[in-house]
Amino acid sequence: MSTQENSFKKMTQHISAGESIFKEGEMGNVMYVIMEGEVEIRKKTGKASHKTLIVLKKGDFFGEMAIIERKPRTASAIARTQCKLIMLDTDAFYTMVEKSSDFGVKMIKTLSSRLRKADYLIEYLLGSNDEKQVVMGLASFVKSHPEADTGGGEFKIDLREFLRWSSQNLGYNDQMVQEAIKRLIARKVVMVYDPPAKISSIFISQNLMSRL
Repeated sequence: MSTQENSFKKMTQHISAGESIFKEGEMGNVMYVIMEGEVEIRKKTGKASHKTLIVLKKGDFFGEMAIIERKPRTASAIARTQCKLIMLDTDAFYTMVEKSSDFGVKMIKTLSSRLRKADYLIEYLLGSNDEKQVVMGLASFVKSHPEADTGGGEFKIDLREFLRWSSQNLGYNDQMVQEAIKRLIARKVVMVYDPPAKISSIFISQNLMSRL
């Protein structure tokens, strides 16, 4: 067996259906390319619940942001079927980008698509002046509250504390802020994992905050 073949074999991983590939909040140092099978990307919505964000298939890749940004996984990856994956660490990733134009182009297109979706979300979000003020307030709030970083790609914000902070720092009354947050929740810009009648904390994506 050649050195190249042996190296390729070491990069190959076979995953059984239902098996976890990585979990939300974990640190990662590899990304994956799907050679066979389907992978489900999930986001936590509660202690024992989750939401499927997307199902990836042969030729798709995932987990690359852990390499590019060196931050914890923002979602979990589960093998939906029997899967054959290629694992790429940081060195292998950049080698693939340099040597494979097809891989590099697909990477650029995928990341560009994600950025367009984020930009569309921001444009949609900033359509309402009240919502714009609240989101900008959230961005300022998390900058001065490092403990809001969950380590899993989101900021967790105590609602009462934010209402108090908004009143003191921005001059916004509680009713305006709460009504704006309700609309942001309905549009899934702001996430909540508590029952509707007992919302104590709200969550907002770090990726969204970083683009404001």
